[in-house]
Formats: sequence, C-alpha cells, structure tokens
Amino acid sequence: MTIPTLTVRPILHTEHADYYRTLFGALGARTLTDDPMWTELELDRGRVTITALNRDAVEGDVDLGFETTDLDAFLGAVRPTDGMAVERFVTEDAESIRVVGRDGLSFLVDALIPSQASSGTDAWIEALWITTDVTKTAEDLETLGLSRRLTELNGRTVDLRADQGDVLVHTNDGGPIGATVAIRVASLDDAHKALIDAGIAHDVIDETHGRTLKVPMPGTDQMLWIEEPDPDPIGVVRH
Repeated sequence: MTIPTLTVRPILHTEHADYYRTLFGALGARTLTDDPMWTELELDRGRVTITALNRDAVEGDVDLGFETTDLDAFLGAVRPTDGMAVERFVTEDAESIRVVGRDGLSFLVDALIPSQASSGTDAWIEALWITTDVTKTAEDLETLGLSRRLTELNGRTVDLRADQGDVLVHTNDGGPIGATVAIRVASLDDAHKALIDAGIAHDVIDETHGRTLKVPMPGTDQMLWIEEPDPDPIGVVRH
C-alpha cells in the first residue's frame, strides 16, 4: 500500500510570534491559519507552525511534526519497525497519529491543512531530529515514507526528504534527544538581502561546507540556520 503524501511541519514554541512571522515572511512564506495562538506558515516545500507558549513549553522549543493528506490511509500503509510505535491519537479537539521513534522521541502526524497553491518561494523547511542512534532513526523515517538523500560518511548525519520538506537526522553527541528547525534556500544571497530588507539581524558565517546565515532566536541562546544545500547527489530517488 502506498504511503500518502507527507509534509514536514515542525512546531516552534515562542512568545515572539510576530518576529518569526516577519522572518519566514521575508523568505516568502504564506500564512495558512489566522489564529494568533497557532500560526501555520507554508514555504515552497514544508511548513512550520508558530505557537504561543503553553503548558511546560520553553521559549524556542521545537517539536517534530508532520501532516498527511489521509490519516487513515497513512496509518494503514505504515509498517513500523520493531520497537517503533505508530498509533491513532485522539483528543477532544482533534485526531492525529502518534509516532514514537526507537530513540524515544514522540511526535504527531496531523491532517494536512488545505492550501490553494504552492507558495512559489525558493525556500523550504528542514526539521532536525537529534538522536542517540542516527542509523535507526533514519530507518524509522524511511518507514514513514521519507527517502534518503545523503548519508555523512562518519555516521553523524543522514539527510532525508519527504514529499514536502526535509529532515536531517543528527547525533546528539551525548546530549538529550529532541528536534529543531532550519531553513534551506535556493540562493543564500537572495535570503541575505531579504532579511536585510525585513530588518532581521543575522550573521553570515563561512564554514567548511559553505556559507550559512545564522539568525538569533529571541529569548534563547540558539540560532536559526539558513543554508543553501549541495545539489542532489547522483542516484537519489525522490519519494
């Protein structure tokens, strides 16, 4: 059975929603919801939700998350590996699919919020899954329908692609498991200019793998990375 379309959609918890709406908007994101407590933004590939702090959330926390076109079909098509949980999750307000990876990270796959058309941007979402076991976590994502784009030779990262958006699996280096979000762009120069025009302060960093834009995340000591990835390696099969 074919796994339905999957869209990468991490959730960013913050008291600085206007800042992030401006940041993502500068890169071409479209707003799909008008709820100030839960703003979903769409880029060319992938989405991100900006949500107000609630319960035990801390400024800058990111939850991994996805959306799919058909929850029932997705649940019926996915065959979880031994030790991985994929199950229906129902609350008073909504129905989702709850996934627990073999490293213990839990996240939801929600119903896809309709969109009339592509955002037409040259930027897309990259979620990062920080894990104790890169190999097993990459396999868990492949179980959900993602395809492997690139594996780093030293085993520290695996780059995967969903139908909409990317996920980078990265070793936790002995720290906690978790998730964060980054942005990939077709042109770093264009992104640099767009952020300047929007008044978003950022640093341009030259690194061994190329230039990266690093944007401060308010109220934290974290930086949001904006990168221009290498072209697809030869032989990559897109899902």
